[in-house]
Amino acid sequence: MGLFGKKKTQKLTKAQNREAAEAEKKRQEEELERIFNEGLAAYNANDYAKALSMFEKAGRQGLTNAQFNCGVIYYDGIGTEEDKAKALYWYEKAAEQGDIKAQFNCGVMYCNGDGTTEDKAKALYWYEKAAEQGHVDAQFNCGVMYRMGEGTAEDREKSLYWYEKAAEQGHADAQYRCGGMYEDGMGTTVDKEKALYWYEKAAEQGYDRAQFTCGWMYDNGKGTAMDKAKALYWYEKAAEQGHSSAQYECGAMYREGKGTAADEKKALYWYEKAAEQGYTDAQFNCGTMYCNGEGTAEDKAKALYWYEKAAERGHIDAQFNCANMYAKGEGTAEDNALALYWYEKAAKQGDADAQFICGFMYDLGKGTEEDKAEALYWFEKAAEQGNATAQYNCGLMYYRGEGTTVDSAKAKMWFQKAADQTENKEVQEKVKEILREYF
Repeated sequence: MGLFGKKKTQKLTKAQNREAAEAEKKRQEEELERIFNEGLAAYNANDYAKALSMFEKAGRQGLTNAQFNCGVIYYDGIGTEEDKAKALYWYEKAAEQGDIKAQFNCGVMYCNGDGTTEDKAKALYWYEKAAEQGHVDAQFNCGVMYRMGEGTAEDREKSLYWYEKAAEQGHADAQYRCGGMYEDGMGTTVDKEKALYWYEKAAEQGYDRAQFTCGWMYDNGKGTAMDKAKALYWYEKAAEQGHSSAQYECGAMYREGKGTAADEKKALYWYEKAAEQGYTDAQFNCGTMYCNGEGTAEDKAKALYWYEKAAERGHIDAQFNCANMYAKGEGTAEDNALALYWYEKAAKQGDADAQFICGFMYDLGKGTEEDKAEALYWFEKAAEQGNATAQYNCGLMYYRGEGTTVDSAKAKMWFQKAADQTENKEVQEKVKEILREYF
């Protein structure tokens, strides 16, 4: 009897201890909540010093939300001196208890060396902690870090894993990058259909690069059947957001009537949009359309304006066209010096016609002082590319010793080259006569 009673007393004591512990725990939780709420009230009343004091008191006792709030206050310097190191201290306290936002913030701070020395490995550690809880930006950042090999060895499979996690939550940049990885077979096998799937997901959210890429894939039948109308649809979506390559493609499609009826006005509209952003080929095309009166009234001055824009960016055909317009006085006053300037720009890039004209202008002193040596230099450049008239001129200059010493062997070589290919019967006969009489 006594033994039974003793056991019963022990059981009652254990139950009482549990109840007491639970009551104490509840009391402590209520006290922490009271302190935290007092901090919130102070914060909302703009009493930031008291708020921080309350949050730190609760934070030291392990309240996660209070720790996080301390991090925010120190990071932003709200009612206290900005202190990134203290912010990180409190964020890590909260992060260690599983606070997803704190984990992400720790990742950002270690990644950027904010409040601490840069530590990509620690950044990735905290990003992954947050990512595993579904933090979409953390998932994206994990994808980036595994792709770039930051804080870890490069791992494309893990990169794609995290990109897809973020993509499934609607992260547009992650969707776009998933598209790129499936398109190129990075971290997976090449799958153009999946690439297009993800590109369209991002495109539907207004991501301009994805819209452009969707346009390109429909335009070229990648991951789907070729569909010029859909290509134009996506190109225009991107173009409306200022994507210069998309604007150029819209111009091309309206000009050529691909995916839509041909519309030169719309073509010029889009070309000019791209041209205004410095898209060289668009600038050249604007020049051509104004020159020829395509989609607009003929306007040589505007044509020259756009040709010069493209020419300044190294477009060889634009440089040649600028030279022609200055030589002929089209859209501007005739100016042989400027004509020669642009012919030489094109000639230096290898345009055989420009090289020949440079030779001609130096030979006759047009737009410059007469310079036979420079004339021969450019005639030979054009001659080496098969220009028969330039070859003939080289023959004459070596034969006569103009711009060089007389060199019968070189003269004969260039005359023969000209005779072998020129379709001009008069030149052919003249060359043959020279060859018969003198060589």
